[in-house]
Amino acid sequence: MLKHAVVNLINYQDDADLATRAIPELIKLLNDEDQVVVGQAAMMVHQLSKKEASRHAIMNSPQMVAALVRAMSQSNDLETTKCAAGVLHNLSQHRQGLLAIFKSGGIAALVKLLSSPVESVLFYAINYFT
Repeated sequence: MLKHAVVNLINYQDDADLATRAIPELIKLLNDEDQVVVGQAAMMVHQLSKKEASRHAIMNSPQMVAALVRAMSQSNDLETTKCAAGVLHNLSQHRQGLLAIFKSGGIAALVKLLSSPVESVLFYAINYFT
């Protein structure tokens, strides 16, 4: 059992380190002019946000949260919006994440998502406010 706990702790630290190193580059990609690049970056961040250690690294980066909100607000691509909204949903499961979203101006972007025709985006937006 102790061995399993140590392995889990090492994996957690590896996830946190990977996310911390990747965040600066992902921010650049989320701010790219090419919407395909933005969509791919949003997908990567969404995958990272599914792991607890990575999620904490994301919510500790105000620039990352702001880049996600901007990408979500400015994109016409539904998949990009869905991925970015998914990240915000994952962050919103933590008090610190809620604060990061609020400070980045994410509330207005989430309200805008309430009119989305995509069911999963609507789910993310509604669940943020509940």
